[in-house]
Amino acid sequence: THPLRCLMQKKTATIKESEGWKYTFTGLEEKANGTSIEYAIKEVEVAEYTSVVTGNMEEGFTITNTHEPETTEVKVTKVWSDNNNQDNLRPVSVTIALKNGQTTVDTATIDEKSNWTHTFTNLPKYANGTEINYTVEETEVPTGYTVSYTGDAENGFTVTNTHKPETTDIY
Repeated sequence: THPLRCLMQKKTATIKESEGWKYTFTGLEEKANGTSIEYAIKEVEVAEYTSVVTGNMEEGFTITNTHEPETTEVKVTKVWSDNNNQDNLRPVSVTIALKNGQTTVDTATIDEKSNWTHTFTNLPKYANGTEINYTVEETEVPTGYTVSYTGDAENGFTVTNTHKPETTDIY
């Protein structure tokens, strides 16, 4: 429900979805001191919405509410623990999936040119009034590596690929 106010006579009405978001002010005086009264309406402030009133008394007024959803960003950094690619197994790039639960929201290919980092931007912060818990997942872990994840969406994630370099015994 949203309250409306008829400014000239300080009348207030509450409009409801169940009534088609419509309301008609009735019993308004047409003239004051022989002069026609031009009424205006104003919506009582609705948190997190901007409202714009258009129209006039003859055609009716329309109030349009606009809400800009809050957005967030998620940074991911790739770390290699492989003795500086000693065994030459490191790929030239990896793909990181940004996820909301089991659903992939976006993907990014990161590489040495990007300093092995990427920031997913302009992401909705909420879905159905609940903050989204974003996670990341490497889509294909390179052969010979294991993957581990640290961090969170607020502070950024670190995806670490670990490879234990081969050693040779010398006798």
